[in-house]
Amino acid sequence: MKMHSVVLFLSATLWLANSSCKQIEEEQVCDFPSGMYTNATVLAHCSTGDMAGVPYVFLEMDFKKNNMVVLDNGIEKFSVPVVSTDKACVFKISHPSLFGELEFNIKADGSIALIDTEKTKLDSASRFEKRMDSEGNGLRFTYCLNDCLFAGEYILFKDGVEEPGFVTVLTNGQLNGLTPYLGYKLCFGENCNDGYTTIDMFDVSGKRETFILKSNGNKSMIELFMLAEHSGGNNGQISQGQLIFTLKAK
Repeated sequence: MKMHSVVLFLSATLWLANSSCKQIEEEQVCDFPSGMYTNATVLAHCSTGDMAGVPYVFLEMDFKKNNMVVLDNGIEKFSVPVVSTDKACVFKISHPSLFGELEFNIKADGSIALIDTEKTKLDSASRFEKRMDSEGNGLRFTYCLNDCLFAGEYILFKDGVEEPGFVTVLTNGQLNGLTPYLGYKLCFGENCNDGYTTIDMFDVSGKRETFILKSNGNKSMIELFMLAEHSGGNNGQISQGQLIFTLKAK
């Protein structure tokens, strides 16, 4: 009887251990991601007020139903396939002509860690998060950038003098109270004028004027400067010119 009891005990122990292993393995299996993910590593720099020089490979990863992902680097978009790997919750993106092979890992909180390769030269993995509006739609990177860097209500100063009324900057790229401008578009990093964080302002006719944007990091004060163009040996490079607008949070 004792031997029989020992056999039963060992069998039960092995069954429980095997079940636990299977449960762990099942918990590590991840479904193919879906929807829009934005680069949270880049957006985290909004709090410093200085977006110039922030490294990145992509700003958006938009996953489709057919195991494809649309990648947006701020200049162009391209659709590439995504395949699973032999590692749990790790997928591979391949585009040899542009960036070689990249891997991303789906974390327990649902975020994505885009793992660096030798070609991209980033110091660490880039974190991508799914950010939703009140109706459950995925938010684009541009919307998130506008929200964290510029959107809000401000008192306007020109040449140090407070102007009547106030300026309202919306996350959708529209603004009110900053005559003659009705819209804007932010740009940062290597895609912009010599790495400055810049903003294009548009009037009712669509005419564009570009300013350098400087922020103190919490949007309590934002300064807009004209672009000053170097001459001679600098080959047309730009620098910060005259201060035109100062916006102070209401």
